[in-house]
Amino acid sequence: AKIRLACIPSQPTLVLPSLLECLSICEQFIIDPIHAAAIGTLGKVHLLMDNHILARSVLSAAMPTIVQAAPGDAVVDALVTLVKCDLALLQDGRRTQQQAQQQQKQNEKRLFNRANSLLSEAEQVAQDMSDRSMLREVFYLIAHVSNLQGNISARDVA
Repeated sequence: AKIRLACIPSQPTLVLPSLLECLSICEQFIIDPIHAAAIGTLGKVHLLMDNHILARSVLSAAMPTIVQAAPGDAVVDALVTLVKCDLALLQDGRRTQQQAQQQQKQNEKRLFNRANSLLSEAEQVAQDMSDRSMLREVFYLIAHVSNLQGNISARDVA
């Protein structure tokens, strides 16, 4: 499912049948590492389907299990996906002006703080694994978040 998702990210629904079967088998035979990685992939599928809230909910609920049982690359992938969910929610919040200005600023600050925290954790795990491709994506997201915050020096460092 993960390979199919990487090959065809524009059609994430194609992954769902094999992903749900994987989750079912993992639950039946209690295969925690694969189950945790599959939950991370499910969150990514929801993100690619523009269902940011559900993706964030799935990943937030499963994050302790993912960190505990999943392989390092799945942990970094889940953390990066969570940051992408937060950034998508931030963009959604900027587009819809339903909230009061003060509450929106607090939500933005909370999302930026969460994104920075998750990226710091993802950076540490990726460095421990010496995975340059994951580090590249993490540093790109750090630069992107820093730029959105107006923190040019942190952006340039990343």
